[in-house]
Amino acid sequence: MRTIPDLKVDGLEYFERWWQRARARRRLPPITAIDPTVFPKALPTIFLLDGETVETLRVRLAGTFYRELYNREVTGEYLADLIPFADRPDIYAEYQACLREGRPAYHDGTVTWRGQGAELAFRRILLPFGDSGKVQRIMGFAEFKMDS
Repeated sequence: MRTIPDLKVDGLEYFERWWQRARARRRLPPITAIDPTVFPKALPTIFLLDGETVETLRVRLAGTFYRELYNREVTGEYLADLIPFADRPDIYAEYQACLREGRPAYHDGTVTWRGQGAELAFRRILLPFGDSGKVQRIMGFAEFKMDS
């Protein structure tokens, strides 16, 4: 049985502080500010999404942990094909708020690890980016642990 990698970085708050610095005095940090390699320990659970509505969000990049979580490569897929929004209006609303308001969004919850058939507790942050004052990309980071 595979185990969840130790991905403890500095927590979600670290990512929000980084986003605030990248934003400076702008409404949003520019897309060019995104450099996941700045967070080498977090790379397995970082993801990038492109799109301007929840329905059009597409996975641009997904860390290796998401391949394990979904039991397949998810890069290039639409977010709506990965998350059952009909069953998770709370998660839909968080993505919607991040896109509409251009602010980070947090989530604490659980997800089914399809490859293992186990429930995982997770904390996630969504960070919006855009060059025209409008959100065009979201960078997300999550911390996972086995739900006990």
